[in-house]
Order: sequence, then structure tokens, then C-alpha cells
Amino acid sequence: MANVYTHNPWTLDTAATIKSHAVKIKKMVWHPSAGSQTLLVSDTSGNPLFPSQTSIAAGDTVGAVEYDFGDGFWAQGFVLTTLTATGTLTVYTG
Repeated sequence: MANVYTHNPWTLDTAATIKSHAVKIKKMVWHPSAGSQTLLVSDTSGNPLFPSQTSIAAGDTVGAVEYDFGDGFWAQGFVLTTLTATGTLTVYTG
């Protein structure tokens, strides 16, 4: 699968610069496909949008990492810096 960010929510599975302009992030849910995977998301200046995560287990509630930012926050761009193996990151924008 390829990154899909033309609708809300985004479904991301490949490290890439997703947006280079300001974007409002409301929620992110990471579903790793295995244990010991890594997720890192930053803005276009390289500032982390939340702490780097390492998965505990694959695809279950324990392994899923969810960040709910309520009304959301503005980030100057969105870069999926690291997403190891075949995990998926779902991003809800506003």
C-alpha cells in the first residue's frame, strides 16, 4: 500500500514528507505489525511532534499507540521520519 493523504484520515505506511505547509493534527493512531518497531513523526524543521515510540506487540490494543489532541494543534508540516516494517499510522486532521 502507498501513503494516502488526499482525504481525512490519512493512512500512512511509508516514511516520507507528507505535507510541507501548516497542518492541524487532531489524532494519530499507530498500528505496528510486530514488536520492536519504531515510529517518529516531525515537522519540516525536524522537531518531533510527539516522543518517538517503540511497539510492544503487534496489532493489538497493547501495541497500538493513540494520541488524541482534542481540538488539535498546528504543525509546520508533517514528516513521517521513521516507520519500520509494515505498520500503519492513521492521522486525523482538522
